[in-house]
Amino acid sequence: MQALSTTYLPVSEGELIKTALGASWGALHPNIQRRFDHNPTATEQLYYRGTLDNLWCSTTGMWLARFTSPLLGGVLIPACQQHVPVDIVVFSKPDDKRIYKRRWYHLAKSSPIIFTSHMALGKDNVLLEYVGAGFGMGLKLSVVEGDLHFHSCGYFWEIFGVKIPLPNILTPGATWLIHHNVSAQEFAIKIVITHRWFGRTFLQEGRFHSTDKSFNFS
Repeated sequence: MQALSTTYLPVSEGELIKTALGASWGALHPNIQRRFDHNPTATEQLYYRGTLDNLWCSTTGMWLARFTSPLLGGVLIPACQQHVPVDIVVFSKPDDKRIYKRRWYHLAKSSPIIFTSHMALGKDNVLLEYVGAGFGMGLKLSVVEGDLHFHSCGYFWEIFGVKIPLPNILTPGATWLIHHNVSAQEFAIKIVITHRWFGRTFLQEGRFHSTDKSFNFS
């Protein structure tokens, strides 16, 4: 597996998506283009609110989520529920060109599960998403019938600036995310994680919209 290395980073999620897509940006649905064109600068935040109609994990996924929780927090959720409210904020930090995304999953009969990831741009326009403790994955972006698709292209552990590729058996599986336009105000997200040996391990499906409401960063 080719090593992934970080290069220059744009200052907003929208610019990062544009750079990663290259010429394919023009094939995106116009509403998705406008959505990312409105992304915040380094001194602003962008807020989303939505509901996961389906939050699911397999038995293997549940054990993997519990095992990795001390290192990765809530990036893998060991629950099967419907109609789960979710809040998301996209932001950056002073003197830091990385883009951060924090999520609150409001599970039934539970305190919210909160986790933060950050994104960077690697070689060959591969998007790098770090999920905690130096662990991350490479994502290749594409456009299919106007929708924005993210496909994982390998997991890694970065330590002292060196990215060590992880074997498939030690990962939750290949990740596939679709951003589908519903209307000018609303979009749908589907995330599917499938392991080569254990089959589908995680699934999230829901709809979101932008909001002016700010969220508590605790």
